[in-house]
Amino acid sequence: MIAFHRWLPELGRDVVIVASLNENTFYDHSYGLGFPGDGRWEEIFNSDIYDNFFNPSPQDNSDGITASGPSLHGLPSSAGITIPANSILVFARDRGDLG
Repeated sequence: MIAFHRWLPELGRDVVIVASLNENTFYDHSYGLGFPGDGRWEEIFNSDIYDNFFNPSPQDNSDGITASGPSLHGLPSSAGITIPANSILVFARDRGDLG
């Protein structure tokens, strides 16, 4: 598992990228991950979802997540996320939470 945060200085536009080489899925928002700020984060990319390929049980965070947990991984907030096996996820801060 590897995760990192990218942003534009002084503009925000934060994204959090998560890559898993694990053969198992972390279900039901069971994996705690540090986030750079509280608020709503939308899953904008998930490699477990295919446009032209039938995946009978894709795992996702399609309803978004709310980072409101304690500091984790050196970041001020955290949230539980679902991570599909062998996947890449990208979360972006909800534009309504930018203030």
